[in-house]
Amino acid sequence: MLSPEHRIATQRRLGLEGPFRWFVEAAWPHVVGDAKPFVGGWHIDLLCDIAEAMHARQLRRVVINVPPGHSKSLIFCVLFNVWSWMRCPGNSFLYGSNDLSLPTRDGARVVALMRSAWFQDRWGDLLFLSSEKNPDAPEKDPAAGHLYTSARSFRLAVAPGGKGVGYHAPFRILDDPNKPGRVDSVEATKTNQWISNTFATRTAAGEEDVLAIVMQRLGANDASAYALANGYAHLNVPFDYDPKLSINTTGIGVGSDPRTRAGEIAWSPPHNEATRAQLKKDLGNEHNWQTQAQGNPRPKKGPVFNAEHLEARWYPGQIPEDAETIVVWDLALEDSDASDYVAGQAWALTQEKAYLLRRFKGRRSFLESIDLIRQWMADFAAENLTYVERKANGHAALNTLEKEFPGISERAIVPKESKFQRAMSVTHLTEGLRVVLPADDPTGNAELIEELTTFPFAANDDETDAFVHAMRVWDDKKKRMSDAIEEAERLGLDLQDIFGKLVG
Repeated sequence: MLSPEHRIATQRRLGLEGPFRWFVEAAWPHVVGDAKPFVGGWHIDLLCDIAEAMHARQLRRVVINVPPGHSKSLIFCVLFNVWSWMRCPGNSFLYGSNDLSLPTRDGARVVALMRSAWFQDRWGDLLFLSSEKNPDAPEKDPAAGHLYTSARSFRLAVAPGGKGVGYHAPFRILDDPNKPGRVDSVEATKTNQWISNTFATRTAAGEEDVLAIVMQRLGANDASAYALANGYAHLNVPFDYDPKLSINTTGIGVGSDPRTRAGEIAWSPPHNEATRAQLKKDLGNEHNWQTQAQGNPRPKKGPVFNAEHLEARWYPGQIPEDAETIVVWDLALEDSDASDYVAGQAWALTQEKAYLLRRFKGRRSFLESIDLIRQWMADFAAENLTYVERKANGHAALNTLEKEFPGISERAIVPKESKFQRAMSVTHLTEGLRVVLPADDPTGNAELIEELTTFPFAANDDETDAFVHAMRVWDDKKKRMSDAIEEAERLGLDLQDIFGKLVG
C-alpha cells in the first residue's frame, strides 16, 4: 500500500509527465465536487487527445462540436488551462465567449482548483496566481476574468467587441462564441469578423499559436462555419450516432467514434433515454435538435420551412397555359463582398400551384440591378407584374423604373411584419405541396432549399425574402380570385372561363 507521501509523489509525476486524460479524472472532483462524479467515455478520451495535440502544437487550428452537457467547457476551459500551466508555466491564454460570464465562470474554477489542497500538495510549488503588477507575490483575491501567474503568464477573458487588442497569447480558445437564437446573418457576421480581425491575430510574431473553437452548432453561419471555411480540423460528436454526421480530426493520431448502431447515445451514462428526451424537449423543435445536439446546421426541416415540402418538380410542358407570371426582386444596398445579395425570382401562378421559372442570386451594383429587372420584364412579359421590395436600393430602383414603367411603384412591397412573421404566413403553401420547383435545375434548387430550411439562422436570407414576397403576392391573388368567384356564383354568373387566369 502506498504511503500518502508516495501517492502524492506518484501523482505529481503523472501530472507532469502522464496523459492529460489522467489529470482530467483526478482533478474532476476538486472542480465539480462529489455531486457529479466523473464518468469516462470514448468522447472524453478523444477530447483529451485533442487537448494534448494542441499543447504540443501538433494541432493548431481546430473546431470541436459537441452537444450540450458533454463537459467541453470543463475540459478545455478549466482543466486544460491548469494542466498546461503545470507543464509550461509561461503559457498564456485568451478565453472568449459570446459574453464574459462563461470565461469568467471558468476562470473562477481555475482559481478554485489551483488553490485546492489537492493541487497545492502536488504542484503548488510550480507557480501561483499573482497580481499583474507584482508577479512575485501571491494574489489574495484574484479576479476570475483576469488571472496572472508568477511566471508572467495570464488567462484573460474576452468577448466580441471587448478586450483583446494589446494582449498576445499562444493559446486562444473560444467557448460558445455565438448566442443561441442570435445566429442571424448580421449577428453571426459580426462575431466572425471579430474572430478574424481581432481574436485570431492575438499572437506574437513567429509564435506557434493555437486557436480552438469549442461549441455546439447553432446555425449555418455560426463560428464553426467560419472555422471550417478557413480549413480548421474538425471534430463533431452527435448526441445520437449518425455516420454522416460523426466527424473526427485526421492526421494527429487521435481516436474515432466507436459507435456502429444508428441512434446510439454518445455518452452513456450519464446520458440515457430520459435525458435525451428532456434535451429534445428543452431544445423545442427538430431543427434545434439537429443543429445543437447532432451538429447538423443544415437539417431538412427548419424552424419555418421543410425541405420535404419542396420536393415537387415540374417538367417542360406541365405548366398550364393560363398561368400568370410574376417577378419579384429583393435588392441589396451596394455591390461589395460584404453586402447582401440581389435576389430575383420569376413564378408562374395558377389557383392551385406556383411554378418557379427562374431564380437569381448574386452581388450587383445599382445600375446592374436595374438592367436585370428590365431584362426579366422583357423575358417574362411582366412589365405590369413585377414587384420590388422598397428597401436598400429598392426605393431608388422604383423611382428610376417608374419613368419607364408607370405604376411599378404602386406594386412596391413594403413589409410591415418581421421577416419571421412573414415567412410563417406562407408555410401553408409549402406544407400543402403547392410550390413546384424546376426539374432541370437541381443545383439551384438545392441552394434555394438550403437557405429556406436554415432560415432564420442562414448566412443570408435574400432569396428567402424574395420567395416569401412571391408567395404572399400569390396568396393575395388567390384570395381575391376566390372572393370574385364566390361573388359570381352568388349572382348566378358562370365566370370560370374569364377567371382561368389570375388577375392583377
